[in-house]
Order: sequence, then structure tokens, then C-alpha cells
Amino acid sequence: MSVLNEYSPKEGLACEQQTPVVFEGHLLGILPKDAGPLRNELICVHPDDFTRVVWSSGQTVRFGYGPYMIADNKLFIVSDDGTLTIARPSTRQYIEQDRYRVIEGHDAWGPLAVADGYMVMRESKSMVCLDLAKARQ
Repeated sequence: MSVLNEYSPKEGLACEQQTPVVFEGHLLGILPKDAGPLRNELICVHPDDFTRVVWSSGQTVRFGYGPYMIADNKLFIVSDDGTLTIARPSTRQYIEQDRYRVIEGHDAWGPLAVADGYMVMRESKSMVCLDLAKARQ
């Protein structure tokens, strides 16, 4: 195996806990704590150059280690404090739609699971199952 490109977290997309997701050919991911001014922000990078940030969630919208995924044309992101953020996936800008504090948030880094309109999320001491249809009301 050979390394195609290598750079530090301050230079481009580098995720500490979760794996980036692909949306319309772009990559979305949360930068690690040592990524400089964009630390803990969700970013979108251009597919031809992972150092080219298309947009970020902004300095007031930081997430930490929490998981994120795209399902039902929504981007679900869990913050370290157990807040579930729902955003519209986009290659142009960060578009937040809603935000809910769901769990206590002690080590809320576990991966999300979505099936049949339900989402399972957890932290180190509890697990919840959310009915996403009721969240839309």
C-alpha cells in the first residue's frame, strides 16, 4: 500500500474519531481538536483536493468527537454533549435545520444506526431509540 497524499489536520480534512461521509462527490467530516481555527467544526472538502474547504459549520457550531451520518436526505450529527443536530446535506453551505439535546452526552461517540424510521444513539451510560417520524412533526 502506498500513501497518495499526506498532510496535517491543520492543512485539510482529518477526522479523529469518525469516518468522513461522501455526499455528491464531496467529503464531509468533523476536524479534530488540533486542526487550528476549524477545530471540531463540520467541514465539506472538494473531492479533488482535501485541503480545499468548501464550507464549515462555523466557529459557533462545533461538534467534537460525535458521530454523523446521512440518512433520509438529512445529515445527523451528535455533539459531545449529546445534542443531535439535523442539517441538510449540501456541497455549498452548512444548513442547520434543528437541534435537540437527547442524551447526557458522557462520551457520546458511538456510531449512529438508522433503520425503518428509527435511530439508535448512545453514550457511555445510556442508549436511546428515536422515532424519526415523530421528530418531523
